[in-house]
Amino acid sequence: GTGCIHVEPIVRDLGERVTLDSRTRRQIVMRALKDHDALKLTAEEIARAISKSAPTSSGPEHLTLELVSVNGSTLDAEHAIALIRQATQQREDVALTLMGEITSQDMADVLDHPELARIIGAARGAGVIAVHVRTPALAGETKLLGLTELGVDVISVDYVSERESTCELLTGRSGFGSAHEALTSLIQTRNTLTRLDDLHSPWVVVRLTRRDAIYEEIEPLYDRWMMASGAAVIDPLPDAVPGERIEPFDLPRLARRVQLRTKLTVRTDRTTAEGDHARDGIAAAWRRQMESLTAIEPAQVMEIKSRGAPARSA
Repeated sequence: GTGCIHVEPIVRDLGERVTLDSRTRRQIVMRALKDHDALKLTAEEIARAISKSAPTSSGPEHLTLELVSVNGSTLDAEHAIALIRQATQQREDVALTLMGEITSQDMADVLDHPELARIIGAARGAGVIAVHVRTPALAGETKLLGLTELGVDVISVDYVSERESTCELLTGRSGFGSAHEALTSLIQTRNTLTRLDDLHSPWVVVRLTRRDAIYEEIEPLYDRWMMASGAAVIDPLPDAVPGERIEPFDLPRLARRVQLRTKLTVRTDRTTAEGDHARDGIAAAWRRQMESLTAIEPAQVMEIKSRGAPARSA
């Protein structure tokens, strides 16, 4: 044989984790397969049954809270903690991201929130399964190293450019001069900590945003930080910038549906990334987001792709 694995389009494009590793995920899969003998089904038949069931849950799998905005306003700790607790009441396998607002011209620093440590502690107490903190490389070494002592699972750092002048031009903020040293110190400190399952913990992810001003820096920076930290990400611009050649692409429709079915983002004013609000709580905001997924039925998408495209091989 060729060693390639043939995957039917309906399996490849399902967009669901069919892994029974939480109560919520077991319920979703069992609900979809309740009229079937799961042990006798093929992968294609399982994918078809799940897609036809229009799988949804009572709450987001991934909750993102923007704790600090670029204008300096913050989501107060009491509201943030209440939202986190509401999310864990809706489903038990919630992952949490805490970050500042990011625009194409500026980025707020979540480490400026005066009660960040309290919010992280409350999230752990509420049963959040993973805490991710995303911060620009502005805060300096002391604050970055402090994250390793707070029980954070993932620390991702937005590294704008090697040149401080470019950083200030793109973000309107100073303080990037020591970013390289602070990030290097964070990685070195992380490497001295006890490993979990032979993996460094917390994960340190270096993030780069693809744009005209740093286009020539992206490849060498990505390679360097991937080797140093073990994880690096190239992000699109949050929004198109007039006059710039590089623009963010729209997400494919299926990817967009997966995102809407799994993630809820709440900003400092308690509006959501989808133009709604969470002032009446996570459950109500999530219900409205699920109700918005009616433009095209998932089962129809899967049936069309299954009929219209041959299986691809690796």
